[in-house]
Amino acid sequence: MGFFAIFIIALTAAAILIPIRLSFSVMLCGNAARIRLSVSIFGFIRLKIRPMESNKKHEAKGSEVKPDKDTIKIALAVLRQRKRYLWLDGLTIRGNIGIDGDAAATALLCGAANSLLPRIIRFLLANKGSESIYIAPEFRFGAAWVYMEGIIGLNLAKLIGIIGKEVTRYVASRGKYNAEHYGTIKANG
Repeated sequence: MGFFAIFIIALTAAAILIPIRLSFSVMLCGNAARIRLSVSIFGFIRLKIRPMESNKKHEAKGSEVKPDKDTIKIALAVLRQRKRYLWLDGLTIRGNIGIDGDAAATALLCGAANSLLPRIIRFLLANKGSESIYIAPEFRFGAAWVYMEGIIGLNLAKLIGIIGKEVTRYVASRGKYNAEHYGTIKANG
């Protein structure tokens, strides 16, 4: 029993310390979409994920649960540091865009997409691999389709460390505020 527990602990620690890779491919064409996801753990264990569709009926508006403001502050602080624990290991985007009957608008839209997409992606995530983005104009028909594939890396150890640091920072500042506000600071001397 002891060996099994040590083995599970070692396996969990290795899963946290070794970066996880999420491979994805997305195909959007008109109203149809196809998404494929797979997770690679330890470099050789691959798990395919099948995206689920939610058919839940929405509850009444009055029963919505609102997130706590402090939780939102911590989540935003962690997201600001995303380039430390989240990165791209390669990205390919191919697509066609066409506005029916307007060749000039189609050409401008494709040029803007080819120019802005790499900048937006670099702003959102650090890219450690190759990047290939090409959106072609479609002059004959009004159409839009995009195919995207790539690998996203995630370092859980760094993510857990950043979350711990932000929560500790928040708790320490709240404790100091509460002590000053409620008069529980001890007088010196």
